[in-house]
Amino acid sequence: MYRIWNATEIEYRDRLGIDRSVKVDLWTDLGGLRAVLVLRDLPQMDWPQPANMHASAMPTSAMQGQARAALEILTQDWLPYILRPDAQVLVLALHPKEDQSEKARALVLPLSA
Repeated sequence: MYRIWNATEIEYRDRLGIDRSVKVDLWTDLGGLRAVLVLRDLPQMDWPQPANMHASAMPTSAMQGQARAALEILTQDWLPYILRPDAQVLVLALHPKEDQSEKARALVLPLSA
């Protein structure tokens, strides 16, 4: 795999209409048939917690919303010009723990393109 983008910063608008930024790494194989897209430094959000949702589930769902919003912009404006149309893309969204005592964790997002 070869890195095409290294910590490239893109801007996107989240579902609340707030402009945000995220760092993106893009790796591809030699033929361009497979790619790995890494979203880094997604903003941590304080969402109101529904009564029936466990506290540990909330940060992941909020981060998924941020990752999906960033992925929409990439899918519309950037990836069609960089990757082959038949490329298989794996999307990883990295998010650090709030207390910074552990390593960053990744969430794999399905890409429906």
